[in-house]
Amino acid sequence: YYMSMEYVPGGSLKQHIKDGISNGKATETISLIASALAEAHQTGFIHRDIKPDNILFKQGGRPVLTDFGIAKSLSGATQLTQAGFALGTPDYMSPEQALAKDVDGRSDLYSLGVVFYELLVGEKPFTANDSFAVAVKHINEPPPPLPESLAVYQPILDRLLAKDPDERFPDAESLMAAIAELPPEYSKPSSPKSDTK
Repeated sequence: YYMSMEYVPGGSLKQHIKDGISNGKATETISLIASALAEAHQTGFIHRDIKPDNILFKQGGRPVLTDFGIAKSLSGATQLTQAGFALGTPDYMSPEQALAKDVDGRSDLYSLGVVFYELLVGEKPFTANDSFAVAVKHINEPPPPLPESLAVYQPILDRLLAKDPDERFPDAESLMAAIAELPPEYSKPSSPKSDTK
């Protein structure tokens, strides 16, 4: 047995965050990853580990969603993990995932919302001394509001990071549509000369 994977030389989103990424590029990246999630969800799989380490960039700068190692089949035909156990990365886990409840595509959207928050603000919405405490915050605490200068993104983040899955976007396509409604200066990368955070 072996696994083959496309060589993706552009580094991870985690590195791009460290190097600095513009709001327009951040929003475009989230929309493109939402497109990948839409495809996965339509195929019948939930990723369950959306995080900057699992988003890589091609040579031309297009993001690629990787590492479906703990993905779950929505059909139940492929049970990759045992029910009742929370798998994933606590910093990006949805409340229902942290509670080891049944999850669907909206759980991936919550995790993508955490990534989006980190892209915009430069830090995760919830931090603590240990993984359990972070998970508890995801379950119980509202995320901190965005700075006033980023308020245009707040309605999108509010829906992505809703504790109740029913209050989130119903699917990745709805998220993409909401991003498409943002003014271009907030949703598209500007030219290299003027592309600032």
